[in-house]
Amino acid sequence: MSKIHIQTTQNVAVEYEIASAGDRMMGYLIDMFVIVAYIVSVSLLFTETLGNVPMYIWVIVYLPVLFYDLLFEVFFNGQSLGKRQMKIKVVALNGGEATLGSYLIRWILRPIDFSLFGPFVALVTVAASGKGQRIGDLAAGTSVVYVAEKRKRFTPRMPDMETEYIPTFPSVITLSSRDIAIVEQVMASYGKGDNNDALYIMQEKVKQTLEVESDLPPMTFLRTIVKDYHHYMTTGH
Repeated sequence: MSKIHIQTTQNVAVEYEIASAGDRMMGYLIDMFVIVAYIVSVSLLFTETLGNVPMYIWVIVYLPVLFYDLLFEVFFNGQSLGKRQMKIKVVALNGGEATLGSYLIRWILRPIDFSLFGPFVALVTVAASGKGQRIGDLAAGTSVVYVAEKRKRFTPRMPDMETEYIPTFPSVITLSSRDIAIVEQVMASYGKGDNNDALYIMQEKVKQTLEVESDLPPMTFLRTIVKDYHHYMTTGH
């Protein structure tokens, strides 16, 4: 299975498995089923209850069909009903969250990917791009990946080391690679949801473990710990 590595703004590399063309096609077919079911249900309801329905009513009724993909991806974090069922989602390749602009570009270019040839153009582009990207993804800087927990993992990135770098906390060598990975994940999650206290808790835990004192702010302290650790692992001294 092909993978992509996305470097987050917190300097953590996240590895995702690219959604297969088959799973994307299944998601597409599920979405088409939902749309067709909606059209048939609403059409039957209106014709049976209202008889001759004015054109403007039909326009209003069909607006959700036109904006189906855009609305679901914007409000459900990159997932339509079909994508959710297949456990795949849209992600940005720049390390940040996919933006409204990204979703809008994908939606605008959707008619090119799904043209008179059906999804054929999209499938060819996905297979040829190397990162699971259709034309809309290439323009928006996005891809579609698996989101099940078993399909992704964090890969800590070893920061570049200056030739004359002098570590601040020598006792950091007592930590394990797993400890550092946990520290990096806490740093990466800072500012998201209600997890902000974890940064301060992690700082105190590391201080106690290493038996060090520091007046550095929590994020700066933890970044220094990570950098010191990788320096020792890279240079051996």
